[in-house]
Amino acid sequence: MLREGDNSMMAISPKNGLFRNPQPDYRKQVPFLQAAAAQGTSIQHDLKPEDVVEGVCSPAEATDFSSHVANDARIDSSGATVALSETQWRILDRGLWQRFEAISACLDEIVCGRRVPAYLRECGFLSSRIRLGLQPLTDAVRAKVAWTWFGSTEIHLKANGQLTVFDQNFSLPTGLQALPSFAATGRGLPLLSLPEKSGTSGIAVLLTPGAFTSAGPGNEFIANSLNIQTARGSDLCVRGNSVFLRMSGKELPVSTIVRRIDDDLLDPNCFRPDSLVGVPGLVKAWKNGGVDVLSPPGVSLASCRTFGKYIPAMILEFLGEEPILESASVLECEDPSVLRHVMANVRNYAIRTNDPLHPARPFFGRTGTAVEFADLLLRLRKNPAAYVARPLLEEVDAPGHSLRVFATMMNRFRLIPGFISRPCQPDGGAPYHL
Repeated sequence: MLREGDNSMMAISPKNGLFRNPQPDYRKQVPFLQAAAAQGTSIQHDLKPEDVVEGVCSPAEATDFSSHVANDARIDSSGATVALSETQWRILDRGLWQRFEAISACLDEIVCGRRVPAYLRECGFLSSRIRLGLQPLTDAVRAKVAWTWFGSTEIHLKANGQLTVFDQNFSLPTGLQALPSFAATGRGLPLLSLPEKSGTSGIAVLLTPGAFTSAGPGNEFIANSLNIQTARGSDLCVRGNSVFLRMSGKELPVSTIVRRIDDDLLDPNCFRPDSLVGVPGLVKAWKNGGVDVLSPPGVSLASCRTFGKYIPAMILEFLGEEPILESASVLECEDPSVLRHVMANVRNYAIRTNDPLHPARPFFGRTGTAVEFADLLLRLRKNPAAYVARPLLEEVDAPGHSLRVFATMMNRFRLIPGFISRPCQPDGGAPYHL
């Protein structure tokens, strides 16, 4: 578990014991979250009662906005009222569509086209991640991959109303269950749906590390939204290019897997050989078209903060358009000149992990202590590429908010009608993960 009440990057051991069994109907628990967790291999976050988060709903269809806008103001945990105008919602809708499309096109270019854009090759951290996470997939025979099937985006809402993208998560998005219940039923649209799969029969399952994890309630909520059942790695087996679910002495063919475990744990035959929650042979079956995997292996690259730095360039290259949404500034600590500049002006910067799925507490130079700074230096000397720096906000922007919005990309892009509001930290990021 990571310490939430201070400004430390030092991890402490998780508490012993199992979490409660998931409740049967999570919609009754919204809009308030009682507990949440950061998705990662082992690092988890708990919310304290005073950190309760409130979900805020906004309509996905512009025609519905005028009838709801008066009721869309909500009070978050800081006591401030948060609401988005129709213009802001339209900007989010179009700007996030650009990002989803550009990311999908870039990953297709790497895996299917076997070409890495020059601006990604120049970054040592991303080159290493591509070599480990995507190159094993380049012999895939799949014609189409739903890279951005479902994703969450962290948006910094400045005091002047400007929207800036802070982070995106296409690997293990969390917090969907925190949206108000009427977001799931507005205009008869479900929160999530599965892509159509023609020519292959089989069931869909959600692959989870187990029910007794802090992410269990969120995974159960997603499974309920999709009307599919959950399964652990030991419940699935691969023969040839086909995947089967063992149930009641039978083996049922599986056509779609909603992946809710880390990339490196997905398949011990392809990634980490010590994984006990993955399915041996699953990546090979996916590459050969025997099963669909949502979110697919390798997509965690898009969640890296240095990858997000280059999304505006991807929009220009693959869509031929100017980016609509501004992206937060990211400085790569693996560059020695950048690191020297940041350390010389540390009071003006925040230091965060490059991979938000495996986070440590950020260091804020303006409020950091000598002990925290010494700990930061040790971590940077050991692995500078694992960290990025972001400028701290000007005082006028400090009262802004961090919004988490969700979207899907099926036959068309859809911005899910709702968002979660939290008071932002000094660099514009969220104070904790869901």
